[in-house]
Amino acid sequence: PSLDWLKPLAFVIVYVAFAAAVRSVLKRVLPSAANWTFLLLLVIGFALLYYVYYEAFYLVQEILLPSWVGGEAAKDADEFGEYLQPILYALALLFFAATINYIDRQVIGMLKPTLVKEFQWQDERIYAAIVFSFQLAYAIGLLLAGRVMDRIGTRRGFALAVVLWSLAAVGHAAADWFPWLRLPTLNLDATTGFSVVMLSGAAAGFALARFALGIGEAGNFPAAIKTVADWFPKRERALATGLFNSGTNVGALVTPLVVPAMTLHWGWQWAFVATGLTGFAWVAWWLWVYRTPDEHPRLSAAELAHIRSDPLEATTPIAWADLLPHRQTWAFAIGKFMTDPIWWLYLFWIPDFLNRN
Repeated sequence: PSLDWLKPLAFVIVYVAFAAAVRSVLKRVLPSAANWTFLLLLVIGFALLYYVYYEAFYLVQEILLPSWVGGEAAKDADEFGEYLQPILYALALLFFAATINYIDRQVIGMLKPTLVKEFQWQDERIYAAIVFSFQLAYAIGLLLAGRVMDRIGTRRGFALAVVLWSLAAVGHAAADWFPWLRLPTLNLDATTGFSVVMLSGAAAGFALARFALGIGEAGNFPAAIKTVADWFPKRERALATGLFNSGTNVGALVTPLVVPAMTLHWGWQWAFVATGLTGFAWVAWWLWVYRTPDEHPRLSAAELAHIRSDPLEATTPIAWADLLPHRQTWAFAIGKFMTDPIWWLYLFWIPDFLNRN
């Protein structure tokens, strides 16, 4: 309760940052009507953010919390604050991790026209190879991230993943520091089929940075899902997953609002640096406040018993080959195979398409 004043302060800070970003974009796009349009968006944005802010607390208080306390929401303010804080912190951390994750991966898509002009990438396969480096590393990372989280725990594992991808995100700004760098990459072209594209200089630097980014970002969702499994019984995990996963859409919306303004004012390098540094702020917050339920000092025995209310299940290691005969494996894999390319298209290619048209 002594820290309740931080809630409206955080709301105001976030809102002012949002308003400043919108104003910067409007001054470039609609210079003659920027002030009036800005004031209108200011009012509408405040109303929407205010609504979302209090709806989130209503959702937790009236839906999540009652299921935790036997069907009745806690009436005492102090009891509610004590009880709500660990849940809210866990969900907020996962939400912002997903937001930062998508901001960092999408920056290059927003900057494609700028980078192509800056480095004279006339061959479209150069950018395609850079993007593919991320996707290849992301696929490899997903095979390893779950085991890492199981081995060292989500607190250390999640922090390690975010530090790695934040370093890689910031490292994009130094992609053109090594003109001697050469890197072969595989490319699939409609006319030539599979071919090897030799990247050099800045293009090779970007490909290496994207590869490191993919390895680190692959840890986000395995760690987040494991965190949800640690903090919620099975019947509540779908809602918790939906809440934190909405951060991906927020990240996809925030990126086109802030990255062009940063690029116009400070250059493309600072767009990578500024977005990458947010990850380190998240890591500091994560290590400061996050604990597993067994280690959390504010969690009572009854609350811990609720989290652990599901019957214990025996776990046995399963070989990769043993998954292949199951229909569920193929249903999930085919579904992802068909939908993921569309999502990657929106993230990495549509911004440049809209810029050209």
